[in-house]
Amino acid sequence: MKTANVALLAVLFTMIFGLSLISTSAQNRSVSAGSNNSVKAKSKTEEKRDAERLKTVRAAILASRKAPQDDKPIVTQAEFQGVSDSLLSIAEQNLPRVSKENDKSAKDEVAMEAMRQLKREAGPSIALGPVVESFLQTEALAPSAAVPGTSFEGPGQGITGFVITGAPPDTTMAVGPNHIIAWVNTSLMIFNKSGTPLLPGLGFIPGNQIFFGLPATSQCRLSNRGDPLVQYDRLADRWILSQFAFNASFSQNSQCFAVSTTSDPLGTYSLYDFSFGGVLPDYGKLGIWNDAYYVSYNMFTGGATFSGGRACAYDRTAMLAGAATTQVCFNSTSRFSMLPADLDGATLPTDTTRGGLFLDWNWAFLAAGPYTIRISRLKPDFVTPGNSTFNDGFGGAAFSFIPFVLPATDIAACADSGGSCVPQLGTSNLLDTLGSRHMYRLAYRNRAGVDSLVFTQSLDPAGASVAALRWYEIRNPLGNPGVPATAPFIYQNSTFAPTTANRWMGS
Repeated sequence: MKTANVALLAVLFTMIFGLSLISTSAQNRSVSAGSNNSVKAKSKTEEKRDAERLKTVRAAILASRKAPQDDKPIVTQAEFQGVSDSLLSIAEQNLPRVSKENDKSAKDEVAMEAMRQLKREAGPSIALGPVVESFLQTEALAPSAAVPGTSFEGPGQGITGFVITGAPPDTTMAVGPNHIIAWVNTSLMIFNKSGTPLLPGLGFIPGNQIFFGLPATSQCRLSNRGDPLVQYDRLADRWILSQFAFNASFSQNSQCFAVSTTSDPLGTYSLYDFSFGGVLPDYGKLGIWNDAYYVSYNMFTGGATFSGGRACAYDRTAMLAGAATTQVCFNSTSRFSMLPADLDGATLPTDTTRGGLFLDWNWAFLAAGPYTIRISRLKPDFVTPGNSTFNDGFGGAAFSFIPFVLPATDIAACADSGGSCVPQLGTSNLLDTLGSRHMYRLAYRNRAGVDSLVFTQSLDPAGASVAALRWYEIRNPLGNPGVPATAPFIYQNSTFAPTTANRWMGS
């Protein structure tokens, strides 16, 4: 086993996001939510407990890499389905929160989150295609960011009655024509563009109360675990809210979806509880596409044993109609922290026939060989789900991909441990970087027939424990790699490091 991989697996980390900044388009306002998420010192007992858990998880991760992956789709229906009260009505009722053991504020939640976020050992390197040159930006030129609009407090400290229930804060937000939904920890708020909270009472509600329209036995109703996702589907003028749910023993795990029945985010929602049985769907990331809602997960059996990266598609047409819907998934033990492409703008993709894009990478820059970005496509068939495919999009074998090879010249921030290494003012506590993971969202846009994917990750180009932003633009991401004139390629990329300041978790 290579030294870098030993170091990777030898670190138990807690995912602390720090301040999360989420950009919107120029015509929209922006809002940020911050909280003090410093890494706290652990007792000797806690350190011993974590070391024992890490030993168990490490063995399980290594074992899981040897397990065969299923090249057939995993097809399930929602276990429970229903319709919510309006969010206005839910807020007015001022219902009590769930019990502590079913909330993210449970005593051991931070430790559980750390265990679930452990990365698997880097896989064997795969040298495919020409190596793409990368560049280091050492000058800070004129800023081109959107002009700041109205600024106001988001969910968190500063909002009367808001309680920080755990770490990481899982900050997420979506912006529509007239509203902003922001979800932090286990509670969400809805604002107008002037920053006025629109929910009555305290101005926020626990996330699981949205799912009280489901049967009493639904995990989505019983627990409020956070890890939320919020999206605005501008093609349909609807809102999508989601979070995971699980019981104390991780024997019952679900992903919960709420799709607004109208354009009004304060109104009613169609509810879905998709059960994953004894496997936890962690680190969910949601992409809006024309034919489906695409979601990626890291799967953990028993809440701690990595069992593969999973790419899923949900029948968007059915969910918008509040109808029964199908979930089509593919699970691979060699994939981790995939990102689904997410549509920006009002123009449809240049190719709407081959399903949604998922991006991941091979971690080879931590070991021998080149660093390879990979694009695969999930093409769901909701009429005959068994015909669904997950490959390169052009007839390749199951789990095949389109590769983009970069030089192995950089190392990841915090040595890619996912641990804390970024200093902050006024304290010796350090902030986490999430290592080299590609950051949500994987934004796709069709600009008059020119289609692009843009995304970022955190790297340490100098090896000096400084986090810098590596960004990429992939052109023709929907093109056939066998046709040079329209094949996907990295149009531009660079590492932004004009000073020694830390820059990480770009959006």
